[in-house]
Amino acid sequence: GTCDTVLIEVEGASPRPMTYVWRAPLDASLDAVLLAHSSGSISLPASALPRAEVKFEITVTAVTFLGGTSEPRTITIAKRALPPPLVSILFPAGPMYTTASNDITASAEFSACLLEQAPVNFAWSLTAAPPPASASNPEILNSSTSTLTIPPGVLTPGTTYHLRLFALQSGSGSTSVETTVALERSPLKASILGGSSRTVGTANTVTLDASSSLDPDTCPPPLEGEPQAACGDASLGYSWSCKHTLTGDPCRLKANSASVAIAGTAVTSLDISIVTPPPEGGLTVACEVSKGTRTASAAVELALVE
Repeated sequence: GTCDTVLIEVEGASPRPMTYVWRAPLDASLDAVLLAHSSGSISLPASALPRAEVKFEITVTAVTFLGGTSEPRTITIAKRALPPPLVSILFPAGPMYTTASNDITASAEFSACLLEQAPVNFAWSLTAAPPPASASNPEILNSSTSTLTIPPGVLTPGTTYHLRLFALQSGSGSTSVETTVALERSPLKASILGGSSRTVGTANTVTLDASSSLDPDTCPPPLEGEPQAACGDASLGYSWSCKHTLTGDPCRLKANSASVAIAGTAVTSLDISIVTPPPEGGLTVACEVSKGTRTASAAVELALVE
């Protein structure tokens, strides 16, 4: 706006601080102002910019400690008597998962030139490919309020979607902003039936059942107050281990002192009678559940009795 200040910030990757060369190749007066700046952030009053209702270009080049230069980047700015609001997209804090509802919010910053702020009308469009939406790129979600809500189960975790926010304010025109949206894969949930501790006889075989472990993205959580439904997931891997609870030493066989091996299935068993008992304390059996790069663990402590 003609009464606003332009703030431009850039950054580059270098082990040492860099300087920056700012230029306005098409405007001599603005170019003279920019030559006085060498940091990665500049603030320009409206009076330093060319006349209103035109677009102008500013270029910036990074210079390294040894004198190397980057490719110049060009920034195009339009100065208007009544500019549209600066619109940004605000994501919720923390990761977004498909198992929960996620709200994405529009934020608008208004020009100081506006004596009265007319309402802003928003239009959201979420698509699988870059906008615009079309018959071959249909909208997955849309909204005409300041918030776009992504309901549980609508988007596939790990997939990138494209989001456009269009804003229109009476008297100052329209603007739009685009970004991408990607939901993270949910943490796995590992569990062993029977609780976290049991008492077993040294001559008994104990059943180990981790079949209730799950990937929340594959097995949706139950409704409030309802039990988790059975959900088989052939993609889950199971790895069992046994150690002495007090010392952390691995469990060993009585026959040859080899480490105890437990079958890597969801439901398995351990014959306590063939395991060398620890000098004191019991055994801890753990199950690590895996799927791709995600893992989760659960453990049960076994108190041994004759």
